[in-house]
Amino acid sequence: RFCTEDYKRPTKDNSKELCKHLTNFCINKESENYINPQEYGEENKGSKRLLTKFFSQLVKDSDFDNEKVKAEIISTVKKTIITMIPYLKQYSKKMLNPDLEKIR
Repeated sequence: RFCTEDYKRPTKDNSKELCKHLTNFCINKESENYINPQEYGEENKGSKRLLTKFFSQLVKDSDFDNEKVKAEIISTVKKTIITMIPYLKQYSKKMLNPDLEKIR
């Protein structure tokens, strides 16, 4: 997802201009600058794109190392999940067998 307005560093005056600072689709699709890729007729244009199309465009336009970035994304996701494991274990025990907490 892409912002529909050019990014400008947040200030007191522009902090409410959400389309400059957030890539949230639900916010940006209401912008007059939103480009629907299906209506535009090209898969790699528009305000919302497939990640594979985005990577392809970066490779085409620059010396972007597609595989390195994918590996870094995967590594970050793995680290995030590992960090969450204790919380997921606790939550699943509580949700799967709420009486288990009373026994211990």
